[in-house]
Amino acid sequence: MSQQNPRVLGHEHDPLRISWDRRIDTVVVRVAGEIDLSTIEMLDAGLRSAGAVAEPCARMIVDLRRVEFLGVAGLHVLCRAQRRCASSGVTFIVVADQAAVTRPMRSLDLLALLGVAPQYPSGFRD
Repeated sequence: MSQQNPRVLGHEHDPLRISWDRRIDTVVVRVAGEIDLSTIEMLDAGLRSAGAVAEPCARMIVDLRRVEFLGVAGLHVLCRAQRRCASSGVTFIVVADQAAVTRPMRSLDLLALLGVAPQYPSGFRD
């Protein structure tokens, strides 16, 4: 499996940490911490940077399994990232299995739009 060195935004004690790397035809973005009004600019910057790497890829996977809080502002950033991917022909997938993340998505009927799944696609190792 081809993998570049991951890119990272944030540090261990920051409220939000983002890393991304490219694996053959997929860019994987890992997000940890809290996504709220104070961290959405970092989330947006990370997703845009990863998206620049993703354009020649088939898909972008955004792993939110280590996110403890997801506010509405964060959902807006995720929806914009999904639209950018869709306009470039990149499949956008969100991996999340905790209620703190899936409940707000479900309440706003965004699970299908954001391609939310509880685990990585079959055949893909995280």
